Amino acid sequence: MKRCLVRMDLGTRAKIKIVAGICALNRFSFAARLVSKITTTDLFLDRNSFLTVYFFASTIALMEDNKLKKVIEWTKEQLQKDVTVSKELHGDRSDVFKVSTPDGDYFLKVGDGLANEYERLLWLKDKLPAPKVIAFESIDGNDILLLSEMKGKNLKVLSKEWAAEKVVTKIAEAIRVFHNVDAAGCPFGVAKDGDVLIHGDASLPNFIFEGDNLSGYIDLGDMAIGNKETDFAAAIWSLQFNLGKGYGKMFLEKYGMRGVTEEGVERLRLKYEDMQDEWGLL
Repeated sequence: MKRCLVRMDLGTRAKIKIVAGICALNRFSFAARLVSKITTTDLFLDRNSFLTVYFFASTIALMEDNKLKKVIEWTKEQLQKDVTVSKELHGDRSDVFKVSTPDGDYFLKVGDGLANEYERLLWLKDKLPAPKVIAFESIDGNDILLLSEMKGKNLKVLSKEWAAEKVVTKIAEAIRVFHNVDAAGCPFGVAKDGDVLIHGDASLPNFIFEGDNLSGYIDLGDMAIGNKETDFAAAIWSLQFNLGKGYGKMFLEKYGMRGVTEEGVERLRLKYEDMQDEWGLL
């Protein structure tokens, strides 16, 4: 296929990058891979592909801007305050925005399937520390979830500040507390022997600490009655991705598991990769 060098101004490049993020969120993995690696103003694409991506990016950028304006107006109505909204860098399957007001901060999630998280947060209230639901709505086909702020930093951020063993200890303790919650009457999942209440995506960014104390759990859309291994898998993958090999075994031992082997750790790590693949994140 004949290829050409397309030289773009910064505004054009920004629009192309916008479509990369949108494609990733909507699991258009091929299109996302096509445009997400742009780092200079030079983009090698065949001309038809460039024109298609540019047109798509321009159209989607305009649509997203209009949707975001509606979401911001809705947020103002819910809070009855002036707000400043900024996009958060986040690995969740939805867009996450920080909402700043004169009286404090909130977080706004926009995406598909947030009704799951809304329902779980309502059930979890007073059982574990988690964001408080301020409001929930569906606007233009997107779920909108407005949440209270959880004070502190997530463990992914803290993994750059704390000693590795401290990070491992804190996530093991936090997951053990989660698994020990009385799940009687939980409507999410069907209990089997040995099942507990699981987070569903127990990776480092989903545990918030203020100082040395657990502030709360976030991103709870996959919380359910289930096998502990689901949370073990996420924690191991996240620890070894952020800290390096060997910390998965340490995590399981600090949680209280016996007879841990590196083969078993690797099996769990790969299980989380399968989970991410199912979510469309790989």
